[in-house]
Formats: sequence, C-alpha cells, structure tokens
Amino acid sequence: MSLDWNVSNVEDFKNYCWKPTDKEGEVTLNPDTEMLIWASLAIGLGKITEDNVNEWRFRMLVKERIDQPIGYRFEKTKRIPYTPSIETIRRHIGLTANVGNIVRTTWMKQVMKEIGNQVERDMAYENAKQKEKARITDERQKV
Repeated sequence: MSLDWNVSNVEDFKNYCWKPTDKEGEVTLNPDTEMLIWASLAIGLGKITEDNVNEWRFRMLVKERIDQPIGYRFEKTKRIPYTPSIETIRRHIGLTANVGNIVRTTWMKQVMKEIGNQVERDMAYENAKQKEKARITDERQKV
C-alpha cells in the first residue's frame, strides 16, 4: 500500500510545505514536511490537528528516547538525528496521510513489543558470541 498524503489544508502550504529548487519552476517538499509525512507511519497518527499536536510530539519523543530518531538533518555529509519541535508540528496542522489513527495505549503496546524484540535479538547475539568464545577457548585448551 502506498503512503498517500495531502498538505493542501496546511496554512500557506504552497510557500511553507514546498520549497523552490535550483531549477526554474521546480519545487521540492520542505524537509520537515516530508519527515512528518513519513513519521505518521511510525507514530500511528494520520493527521495533524490542533487537538493532537501534543500527541504527535509525545510519540516522537518516545521513539527518540528508545534510540529511534524520527528523522535526520544533514549538515554537509553528516547525518544528525532530528525530532521536529512542537512549533514545527503545529505549523503543519492540516497535514493528512492515509495512516490509521492508533490510540495511545495500543501504540504503546506496539512500542513495548518492538523494544522486547530488540532485547531478544541483542540477547541472542550476546549468547552466540559467548558460545563462540567458549568454543575457541575449548579448542585452544585441547591443543
């Protein structure tokens, strides 16, 4: 399924959500706008409204705290983790995407499951390293 989105209800969207490129007459998405569109998938919210701006920020900060930045800024060749401010989110009131709105409790359960899966993968990797280390030690002792 494609990610479909609309910014036509964002105030002054033609000047805020779109930025001119170096080529005459061409425009590209404002990086913050693009980030928020893609973030809608990660945070389970399909539109930005006055009533849910704080929920957008809350979910982005939760993702950031578990070491999953919502997006990145680029400075020359360096990629820097970036989470949009409440002002940036508020400035995008009216943005919509074809993402279902997941209530916070359900979303938090999904986040906890994701964290649990990460921990299990990390533990499996640690156990495999320990077994390999023990095998090498055992082989060396036999020689």
